[in-house]
This record gives sequence, C-alpha cells and structure tokens, in this order.
Amino acid sequence: MNGIPVYIYGTPGVLGGATTKITHLLRLLRGHVPLQVVAPGVPQLHDRDARRTLRDLEIPFGLLKDLSPGTGGTVLAVCEREFFSSGTARRFRDLGLRIVWSNEMMFPFPGEAETAREGLIDRVLYGNRAVNPMVPNPI
Repeated sequence: MNGIPVYIYGTPGVLGGATTKITHLLRLLRGHVPLQVVAPGVPQLHDRDARRTLRDLEIPFGLLKDLSPGTGGTVLAVCEREFFSSGTARRFRDLGLRIVWSNEMMFPFPGEAETAREGLIDRVLYGNRAVNPMVPNPI
C-alpha cells in the first residue's frame, strides 16, 4: 500500500471514548494508508478486545521500542495521559515521526501545554483551550 505510514498510539476497544474512537479511525483509514497501532505498554498488547479488533482488521500491533530509527510517517496519539510526561512524544519525534495529538478530555494532561509551546505537536485533532491556540496548525 502506498502512502505515508500512520501509527496510532493507544488501544482500540469497545468501551469508552478514546478506545472506540481508535477502533473507528482504524476502520476508516484501513486500506487508505499503511497503519500500525503502537500500544502504550505491554499490558495493552494482551488486551483481548484490542487483539481481536486488530486481527480482524489485519493491522499490526506493537510497542514503541519495536520501531526503527528513521521510521518516518505520522503518529496520532489518542488521549494517552502519560504521552507527554513520560517522554513518549519526544521518542516518537526522535524516530522522525510527525505528531498529531487528540485529547478527548476537557482538561490538559501533564506536560501537554509545555510540549505544545516547545513546538513538538504538529497538529491537534481535538484540543482544549489551554493547548489549541499554541499549535500552529489545528485540524
């Protein structure tokens, strides 16, 4: 499949806003761009609903540590509380990925505003007032 790879950082699921959003995005984008889901941690790799969804959609599922330097593409991080404070956003950038952030909550997560001010976030899919005005290209 041609196109710039898109990595979804989060866990697809059937309950909750972010997990169902990821599932719907995967169904929408599958077949249009190369997709891979990057789990926030090892426990999510074993999530039964996530594994079933990704198996049915034939979308690879792995960890950030499995990506190679110079990977390129775009990561869409969906409402992962520790995405900024844990250094995960910086590690994706160091791999050469553009960062799109989607915060499904109505409050900023730890490190979110600071990361936006640093210019590490390329686009915001859905943002709160504390972050969205600082991002040069909100969607």
